[in-house]
Amino acid sequence: MKGIRNAVFASAAVLGLGLSGYLLFTRDENPGSGSGSRESRAIEDLQTQVAALRKEISRMTGVSSTDSARAGAAEGAASASLEERLRGIEKSITSLKSAMDGVNMEKGSADRNALFAAAEGYLKADEYFEAGKYAIAGEGYLTFLQHNPNHADVRSVLKKARDAFLKAGYAEKAFWVNEEMMKKFPQHRANDLWEQANLEKGAGLYDSAVKHAAEAAELAPTPEERLWRRSYWAYYVQLRDGNDAGIAALRQVQQEIADAGFDANTKIAMKMQEKLVEWQKK
Repeated sequence: MKGIRNAVFASAAVLGLGLSGYLLFTRDENPGSGSGSRESRAIEDLQTQVAALRKEISRMTGVSSTDSARAGAAEGAASASLEERLRGIEKSITSLKSAMDGVNMEKGSADRNALFAAAEGYLKADEYFEAGKYAIAGEGYLTFLQHNPNHADVRSVLKKARDAFLKAGYAEKAFWVNEEMMKKFPQHRANDLWEQANLEKGAGLYDSAVKHAAEAAELAPTPEERLWRRSYWAYYVQLRDGNDAGIAALRQVQQEIADAGFDANTKIAMKMQEKLVEWQKK
């Protein structure tokens, strides 16, 4: 029984020291919690339980040696009860620490956002991007732009945010960023819309890719560039609707090439014929 009693003594001592240190730590990390907060009340409850535990241990050590046989049985039962209570307290402390860690993580997130919001906060977002933390990087770029809307590199930072969200698997958010970029820079819409169509194809969003490729083709700066984009439009139709639909779309583009005055020996006409033969063999 003496061994059990000593083990309970050691555990109680460690528990008391650990709890005191933890209270000091959380007091500094969460200064706004206040004595009436749920966390503070939980800690006070734990302190009460620890005090009660220490009293019972003290009572155990005061048992007279003349009553050794009777004391041994009583000590065994008391030790088992104390160990059970000790495990319960330790479990409560673990749960409380987890809750407080969540508060500390939020504080860390707030500190990180402050770095993103700084005059060169996009560089901090770059670090997260390079480390493969793409979602955090994307949010970092947006936080930077929110606090620095007139920065000279707004357009390039928006592109970085879009690409970061794409890499993180958040396609909808990526294309929302791209839409916002096109609103802010309408003079670049023709190229941005074309780039979005290509990105949507890469993300498997073929319906959107077909739509935006067709729109981007109509905004092309030259007739030849329009036809090249139309050829990609036919390719996206094939991806979305199957080979037969793709062949029909490609034939439509070939007719548009001929109507625009390009003869069969021009690069674009020859390329479309090669594609047609390739698709017909599938």
